[in-house]
Amino acid sequence: MESMRWQHLILYIAIGLSVLASFSAEIQAQSFPALVEGETVTDASGELQADYLNKIQSQISQYPFPVRVVYLPSTKNLNLGNYASGLFKHWQLPEDSMLVVVALDRRRIGVHAGPDLQAQLKKNAQAQEISLPEPSPSGSAASAQPSSNPETPLDLSAGISHLDMVPQAIENVSDALSQPTAPSRQPQASEIPEAQDDVTVEKNSSRPNRAIALLPDDLTWVIAALAAAALATAGWFGFKFWKRWSSTQNLVNRFSQQGQLVHEQLEQVYESLESVMPDFHGYLGETETTLKLFLKSIHHLQEEYEAIFDAYDEEVRQLGLRETRVEAIEFFRELERKLEEGKQLHNQGLLVLRNLKDVRSANQQLFEQADNRRQAFSQEISELRKQHPELKLVKIQQGYQQALSELQRLEKQNERDPLGVEKKLRDWRKQLNRMETEARTLPHLHQQFSTDLNNRIKGLRDRIKGPSGSNQVQSLAEIERLHKTLLQAIEQGDLNTLNRFNDLFTRKLQSLEAEV
Repeated sequence: MESMRWQHLILYIAIGLSVLASFSAEIQAQSFPALVEGETVTDASGELQADYLNKIQSQISQYPFPVRVVYLPSTKNLNLGNYASGLFKHWQLPEDSMLVVVALDRRRIGVHAGPDLQAQLKKNAQAQEISLPEPSPSGSAASAQPSSNPETPLDLSAGISHLDMVPQAIENVSDALSQPTAPSRQPQASEIPEAQDDVTVEKNSSRPNRAIALLPDDLTWVIAALAAAALATAGWFGFKFWKRWSSTQNLVNRFSQQGQLVHEQLEQVYESLESVMPDFHGYLGETETTLKLFLKSIHHLQEEYEAIFDAYDEEVRQLGLRETRVEAIEFFRELERKLEEGKQLHNQGLLVLRNLKDVRSANQQLFEQADNRRQAFSQEISELRKQHPELKLVKIQQGYQQALSELQRLEKQNERDPLGVEKKLRDWRKQLNRMETEARTLPHLHQQFSTDLNNRIKGLRDRIKGPSGSNQVQSLAEIERLHKTLLQAIEQGDLNTLNRFNDLFTRKLQSLEAEV
């Protein structure tokens, strides 16, 4: 159906363009020669001899009304009666005069009388187009063949007898003027003495009083272009209007049939969202904060659904009314959008709950891995004590025990705040990794502080000789106190104290050694 409408629209546009092109071609073809003041015989072809033109001028000067004769070399398919009428108006000839147009290429004559003359003619004789006879194979014609000299004008007056019919055509019109009450009739054989079988009279127009107004050549294409643009614009807007109407009608049909189905699906989605709501409650901490944003979206969409349910019946009624159809169509479009939004939100809710379950399971696996690491690290601490009896490692054992207590607390929290536990577990594992790494360095540090650093401090003590209040003596005393504190921290496994004072001890020792 839609394809046929397209075809009809294209056909109408094509017909309009063809009519416009024909009209433009007709206007373009009707062009006028220039008027020469004081000249009663005009040869626009430039092919007629002066003797013939003088003869015609002498003949037409004898009539009781002014007569002008124009010879045209080419008239194509123009109606000579219409052309004579248009040229008469274009030249603004006297209203009591007559204009005769001779088509040399078609052997026809067009005659137009001014308004005063037309008032005396019958309706069917106001403007005539007379078919002229073909050339007669007479001796006079044969003796007037054109000269072989290309500079000599072509002697048509001697070779083509129809040129002599110009006065006869004027006589026909003159006779009609002298008998204003006689019934109109076509010229008879007795009126045209030569080749009468080829002579016919055609009316100027079905409305002879109305001459064709011709346009200047330089405006024809402008008018044609404007007309084409207007036609194309009208076709475009018509197509847009039809397309909009068709689209609206399709929407009305679709919503009329599917509106109830979409409404039922909307109710199902509303119930689905309602069913998942309890699963989002009961969480704490970071998980609760994250889910609040999602719950807010669900509550907002449910409120919009309730407004749709309240307005549905009224919108169905409005869809059947032309005045409110556009607003009703927008309502049903919004209904479909909200249905799709609800489906997506429900799927997202199920995905969030599934992700929470996966996070909770992943946290539980980390708890199990942490317990295995606890057992392995406890065994490693026991081995360190056996190999290095001087290392008591009391502090590190206490710190490790605190980490295990924190792990147990997180494990209990995992059920109600899996997202928060997941984040804290990452921090806990970093802290535990650092504690285990530093604990493995304690034997080496104890060896370093007991031997190498202890010897360096003794060397400084032997080299520094001065009063007890000197700066170097005070710096050495501070270094010895830091050394003792760090050595005890190593033996106890006090990693916090070790990390706190180790850099300070190293800087002061190097600075004093540089001074000494």
